[in-house]
Amino acid sequence: RTVLHCAVDQALEFVCAMVTEREDFHGVNKKDGRGRTALDCAMERNLDMACSAIISHRSFDAVNQFREDVGSVLHWAAVRGHTEVCLDVLSRPEFEHINSKDSGGRTALHCAAAKGLLQVVTRI
Repeated sequence: RTVLHCAVDQALEFVCAMVTEREDFHGVNKKDGRGRTALDCAMERNLDMACSAIISHRSFDAVNQFREDVGSVLHWAAVRGHTEVCLDVLSRPEFEHINSKDSGGRTALHCAAAKGLLQVVTRI
């Protein structure tokens, strides 16, 4: 667990932003004892500001994380209605899962449309 995980657990989004802005913080991709990144935890808690701070971190490399059960980070954000997080993911040039399908055969576009995320649908 990192200090970022702890800040997410306490829903301290401002602290998450401060931690990710530090030059000496290198734990943005670390997983906790349950195999979850701080991003996974922040998304589960609906912490949009924390999610955006994590995704925007210069060393964040899990933007292409893909799990068979939930799909890509973009799928997960769209299903939960995180417009800003979706837009942050889409702004990453290395993001590769734009047309990937989750276990239900849905693309992130399907998920965003189902949640009424017009900005995300337009961007995709």
